[in-house]
Amino acid sequence: MSGTGETGSTVVVTLGGETMTATVGASGTWSVTFTGSTFPADGDYSSSVVVTAPGGAVYNLDGPDYLIDMTRPPVAITEGARSTGDIENAGEHADGVTIRGTSEPGATIRVVVDGHEQTTTVGGDGNWNVTFPTSDLPEGTYTKGMLVTATDIHGNVTTLTDTLAVDTETSVRFDANLAGGDDLVNQAERAAGDLVLTGTAEAGASVLVQFGTGSRSVTADANGRWSAAFSAGEYAAGSYTGTATVTATDLAGNTATQTHLIDVDTEVSPLSHWTDTPGTDGMVNGAEAAGGLRIEGTVEAGSVVTVQLASGRIVVASVNSDGTWSAQIPASDLPTTETNNLQLTVNATDPYGNTATQTSLIDVDPLVRNFHAFSTVTSDNVVNRAEAQTGFAISGTVEPGATVAVTLENGAIRTVTAQGDGTWTAVFTAADLPGGSGAMRYTAVATDAAQNTATTSGSFSYDLVAPDAPVIGDVTNNGNGTRGLYADVSEADHYVIETVAADGTVTLMRDSAPMSTPSEDEYYSFNRVPDGQFLVVTDSDTAGNEMSTLLVVSPNGSLTMDLDNSGLSRFDFGSIDLHHASVDLTITAAQLQSLTGGDNDLIVRGDANDRVTALGATDTGATASLDGHSYSIYTLGDEGHRILIDDSITNVTI
Repeated sequence: MSGTGETGSTVVVTLGGETMTATVGASGTWSVTFTGSTFPADGDYSSSVVVTAPGGAVYNLDGPDYLIDMTRPPVAITEGARSTGDIENAGEHADGVTIRGTSEPGATIRVVVDGHEQTTTVGGDGNWNVTFPTSDLPEGTYTKGMLVTATDIHGNVTTLTDTLAVDTETSVRFDANLAGGDDLVNQAERAAGDLVLTGTAEAGASVLVQFGTGSRSVTADANGRWSAAFSAGEYAAGSYTGTATVTATDLAGNTATQTHLIDVDTEVSPLSHWTDTPGTDGMVNGAEAAGGLRIEGTVEAGSVVTVQLASGRIVVASVNSDGTWSAQIPASDLPTTETNNLQLTVNATDPYGNTATQTSLIDVDPLVRNFHAFSTVTSDNVVNRAEAQTGFAISGTVEPGATVAVTLENGAIRTVTAQGDGTWTAVFTAADLPGGSGAMRYTAVATDAAQNTATTSGSFSYDLVAPDAPVIGDVTNNGNGTRGLYADVSEADHYVIETVAADGTVTLMRDSAPMSTPSEDEYYSFNRVPDGQFLVVTDSDTAGNEMSTLLVVSPNGSLTMDLDNSGLSRFDFGSIDLHHASVDLTITAAQLQSLTGGDNDLIVRGDANDRVTALGATDTGATASLDGHSYSIYTLGDEGHRILIDDSITNVTI
């Protein structure tokens, strides 16, 4: 403080309880200085001045009021300095490097880092912040000294030093050649235990490792090493490439991510097999077995494949570069009898050590079982006319379900299928036999379900020529009925004589040798046959062919002949003899067919006492001479069957 006064005067100045004294100099001025211990504490003060003149006069003056502020402003860093534990990371650094702190409101803050300066004014809430652009403080990992100066509005200054830490980078990586050294997990490795993934990061970094459905959080050790184990249940079996991901977050909060491809191959794929060609029936027949059983398939290229049938030898397959393979099981390893459900086992090992097994069932049927033909075609191995008409059978046995093709040497063929009991029957008819008689060879070829074949052969004789219908010479009648007849027996040793009653009943009258007579005809006697009944005389040869003559004896009157008699259907008639009665005979096409079987002519013998009506017949105009008699030839029916009527019968209607 200073002022003016009378020279020599004494000036006493009081400020905040502190007193200082001065003397007015010759120039009339005075001054006092409060320093050190005499300076009052911070606050608002009034001062007083007492002046004592040389003559003793005292003057009291009011001095000026003073604001005393000698306190440096407080200053602190709350963010962005080492002392706060902050490290400027990459995420924070993107918008510049910001330093935050507190100080006296209104104070000026000056921050200097690495020669770059930023200033700001403390807000009313006591907070301040400055931001250095990234051009001043680039990315990287480094530490810089920091000077912070706070100057309050009264000029008090506080200085603070600290350190700025910048860390905008980090790294993480997988080790090479994981999963057993080849970055591939095979079947055995997956089954053996966990898949361990390893790598490096900044020491202390938090590391998140993910693979399949698994996720592991670990910490890099002091050497920056980390590892994470994944169980088999966290990644699928199969053949694929999986992606492992690792993300590291360092102590500054920087992150880094890397991916790594892990091949998973726990299967042999593709693997398939078949016999011969795809889609076959799974049955090895005799022809196939003779050359051995060829197995083919597909597999991963570079794999090793073996095949084994049942408990037989193990055969190593030949594998091509495209993955196709084949193996040949020797014929000597195949069963020689029919064997079903033999297990075929295919084992494959791929280049990564994975193994796979496939099985299938193989049926081996190398031959046709139980094939033969019966030694005779008919009971006597001779086919006669009747047998040929109804059909004769070549038959035998073979395994059920097999087809049998029977071929006669003249080319006629029948193909049949064996029944459930293994029997087979091929039926031929007269139409399949050439001529009336002869010998015939045949060949039978059987083919079973596996397409095996077997052949057998045989022969039989046939005689389709029936003897002529018996010619009746005369009959003996004692008035009470017919007792015998004469007939030419040149075709056979004897005839069979039967009667047919009106109700169709057939009765055997005689089946024995005839009695010798002086004439060419032989005489047959039998029990009395009442007049009006049918007599049937049948001749047969050694082959069993038969031909019959139908006659009715009624010497005492005329009668109408009923050809619809049911008993007549069992005979094959070649002639009707009307000589021994006066007969009215009506015949239709259907009756002609029934009487002759449709395969031979019907001769009608008689005289002028007889009447014949052939309904719907056609006169051919042709004639035939039989036994010294003339016969007119008619056709009857759509099939053109013939009826020959004795010209001695003058009463013929068509």
